[in-house]
Order: sequence, then structure tokens, then C-alpha cells
Amino acid sequence: MFLRLLPVLLITCSSPAVAEGPQVRALTAGEKLGAIAMRDAYRFARAPIRSAGAIRPMMAVFTGDVVLPQVVDGANWQTTLIFVNLRSTPNKFSLWLFTDNGGDMFLDIPGIGRTDAVSITLPPNMSVTIETPGTAGSLNQGWAYLFSEESSIEIGSLTVFRQRVAGRPDFEASVPSVSEFDNRFLLAYDNTKGFTTAMAIANSDTSPISVSATIRDEDDHILGNETFTIGKLSKLTFTLPSRWSSTSNRRGVVEFRATGYGASAVGLRFNPGGAFTSFHTLSNAKW
Repeated sequence: MFLRLLPVLLITCSSPAVAEGPQVRALTAGEKLGAIAMRDAYRFARAPIRSAGAIRPMMAVFTGDVVLPQVVDGANWQTTLIFVNLRSTPNKFSLWLFTDNGGDMFLDIPGIGRTDAVSITLPPNMSVTIETPGTAGSLNQGWAYLFSEESSIEIGSLTVFRQRVAGRPDFEASVPSVSEFDNRFLLAYDNTKGFTTAMAIANSDTSPISVSATIRDEDDHILGNETFTIGKLSKLTFTLPSRWSSTSNRRGVVEFRATGYGASAVGLRFNPGGAFTSFHTLSNAKW
């Protein structure tokens, strides 16, 4: 499918003249590898307690909402990433880019250069925008991870995808970051009347995970089952009719259950005219 991470550095401050603004720099390969190695300790501390009746706290940003499961640049695609500090103290975090197969995803970021990881420090109430050039002839696709050494990242993020095709208006869709701890969720699909549903599902763990899928129609008839593996730091992107032909010309839901910490997913809906939108998966807080 399409989509990949962005970079072009546009720094947007949400507060008036201040002595010091956002700080953005490329991480070295050693810094990124070191951070990945130490991440599991922080991740374990932030993982939700999965017990009967457990409910996520009512917050605008959750500590596990750190995965951007679809990033793309080139071949008429462009991505814009917006990060906002949601607290009254400085906030430091890093953005890691990965290819679909778990390798390092490099992008040319104006003002920084070609990199696969960026360190960002935001003063209170400030924001920063990173935009990919979108000028490459070939598609560069992957996903991204937000990392912080603190117990709560408290960073609001918004990803905007844009497709530019000569002779028609630009098409855009947006989606915020999603949880790295979703181990059971539903994806609603509609493949009728020329519409097509697709999805991106990422594994942010450093070990492979197993994901089971149960495909149903609108009347709860089971159309099929599949169990597949997603490699470490990897992502799958596919249209539902191409993976499960039983969903062609149908509406319904697919239920996913993931091992380990869980998986991170986002839905993509394409209409016959070429426009598209992204949408969240569904879950029950009592699961």
C-alpha cells in the first residue's frame, strides 16, 4: 500500500516571542540503538494492567499512544507530522522511523539532513511541524515510534497524509498517534459500491508477535480466520479484499487479537473517486 513517514522541518510555535524555541536534531545511529535497547524498561512501566473491568483513564493523550502506524513520502504522497507539548514544563522525546520490514527508514529533513531518528525538545505550550518533501519519484513507506524516558509522554500528535495528482484537487486524511498496547480490537470494513477498506498494523516490539484475525459480515457470520506473524519493529499494510476475498462486496468487522504487548493499527477507507480517509480501530475498555 502507500504511506510513509515525513520530514521537512517547519517549526511552529504556539506561544508568542520566547527566548528559546523548539530544538530538533538528528540522532546518531548509536543513540537510536541505545534508546531501543533501554526502551523496554520504560515500556513495561507504562503498560496497562490487563484485569477484568480495567478501564483506561479518561485522558486526551494516553501514555501508550506513541505509534504512528502509517508514514509515506514520494510517488505523489507527502506526510506532515505535528507535535504539541501538552504540559507546562519542557518536554523531550524522540521520533524513530522504521521501514515496513523493520529496518531504519531514512528521510531528508530540511535543516537537519538525511536521518532515521530525530530528537525533539518542546518548551511549554509549544508545537513543531515536520513535513516530508514528497518529491521523490519512488514510494518510501513505513511507520514511526515516539519515545520518552518519562512515565507519561504527554505529547499530542497529528499525522496528515496528502496525495497530489495532476488535474484534480489534493486529497488529505489525518489520524493521531495510536496505542502500542492494543491486544484486542475491531476494524469495521466496507467494500461495497466501489469502496475499499485497507489497514496498516505495526509491531513496535523487538520480538515478533502473533496476530489472529476473525472475519465477520454484518450479521455475525464468520467468513474466515487467519493467524499471522509480524516481525520485530515491522508493519503490514494491505487492502482487506486482497487478503481476504470473502470481504469483497461486503460490510462487516474483523476482530484482531495480538500477543505480547499488542499491536498498533489504523484503518484506511478509499472511495471510487480516489479520495480517502483514515479511521480508528474499535475496542471495549472492559475487555
